[in-house]
Amino acid sequence: MDKILNLKFWYWLGTIATAVGGGLVMGFFPETAAGEAWGKPAPEIAITYERLNGYKILGIAGIMIAIGLIAKGRDFAKLAASVGGVMLLVFVGHAFYGDARGYVSSWAEYLPQLIISLLILVSATRELRQQPSDK
Repeated sequence: MDKILNLKFWYWLGTIATAVGGGLVMGFFPETAAGEAWGKPAPEIAITYERLNGYKILGIAGIMIAIGLIAKGRDFAKLAASVGGVMLLVFVGHAFYGDARGYVSSWAEYLPQLIISLLILVSATRELRQQPSDK
C-alpha cells in the first residue's frame, strides 16, 4: 500500500498534469481547447476564456511546485491534503457546471483529474495519520 499511495508520486504527477494538461495546452493552444469545448470554429470569446483559464492554471501549478519544493514532512502532507481537496472540489464543480451548460460531453473527461486529486488527498491523509503530531 505504501507504493500505491506514495504522496510525493501522486502530488508531482498531479502538478505536472495540471501544468502541462491544463496550463500549457489551454494557455498556449486555446483554439484547440475552445474548439473541443465550444465547437469548431470557436468564437473569439471562447478562445480568450480558455487562454485566461490556462494562465490561471499555470499560476496554480506554480504554487504547487513551490509547495513541493519548499515544504517538508508533515507540513508538506498538510499542504498536499489541502491542494488535493481543493482540486477535487474544483474539478467536481467544473464538471457540474460544464455538464449543466452543455460544455462537457461526458464526465469521463474529468475522471483523470478527479482520480489524481482523490489520490493526492487520500495519500496525504494517510501520511498525516502515520506521522507523529506537531504538538
